[in-house]
Amino acid sequence: MDQDKDWILFVQWVPAWSLYRCLYEMAAYAQLAVYRDERMGLQWSNLGDAGNGMPTAWIIFVVEWALFLMLGWYLEQVLGNGTGVRRHPLFFLDRIRGKNKAAATHQASGRASLELAAGAHGANANHDAHPVMMLADGDPADVMAERLRVEALTDYSNHPIVVRDIRKVFPAMDGGKPKVAVRTMTLGIQRGECFGLLGPNGAGKTTTINMLT
Repeated sequence: MDQDKDWILFVQWVPAWSLYRCLYEMAAYAQLAVYRDERMGLQWSNLGDAGNGMPTAWIIFVVEWALFLMLGWYLEQVLGNGTGVRRHPLFFLDRIRGKNKAAATHQASGRASLELAAGAHGANANHDAHPVMMLADGDPADVMAERLRVEALTDYSNHPIVVRDIRKVFPAMDGGKPKVAVRTMTLGIQRGECFGLLGPNGAGKTTTINMLT
């Protein structure tokens, strides 16, 4: 009998079966009220009756409400759903990882500087007027290639628009963290080139255009 109770409790963690248990209890007490010639079926005073599964179902609903709410929010952050920017699956550990990441970024920036300097192919003093750019962690190969190409430019006659390491961070509001709208962006647009910005909502397209205009 105890095994049956445990099995019933286990099955009730499926929301549909918890709802079924609630409807079952209401129907059972309504049927008892008919046989006992009573006006009311299930009442607050009946919730403590032996075998009444309504309180258990309510507790399960409350627990699952909080659990599914957090799970839904988490999945919305880490899965591509067509809007916003996907976050790392372990983004909630950013504060812990931040200390180690800062040290790793400092070491990686030195290597990135050497790569960019090598890609400049011996640029002249005009090139020295611009500081060597840093490669952002996790940049795709094509983004790195564009950074290297722009850093190596010495003749801008064919590049009317050159952007170097633009960044935009909105200040913190209502106790939240500062919002990084554009982490870093470097590109060179050639004369006669039709250029467009593509990306999901929140990628920083509008912010980039506002900074350039």
